[in-house]
Amino acid sequence: MSSMTMHGITPDLDRRLREEAATKGLSLNQTLQKLLSASVGIDKAQTDHSKDFIEFFGVWSEEESAEFKAATADFDRIDPKDWK
Repeated sequence: MSSMTMHGITPDLDRRLREEAATKGLSLNQTLQKLLSASVGIDKAQTDHSKDFIEFFGVWSEEESAEFKAATADFDRIDPKDWK
């Protein structure tokens, strides 16, 4: 197995790579290997980017979820008169 050295990594890239490693619970080396493998098409399983957008999805508290379920409870009820 070979090793590589990369020069000229900007502070922003360094920060982002370290954040990515911490988010995934991986070492920096593991993160770099996975990102490089995915970018050249070696590891197709690593191309799932669904977690990259988690900040854009709403996350409800238990209270908000209960309030929504209560407000939409009638939607689950079927009125037999509608099916005659």
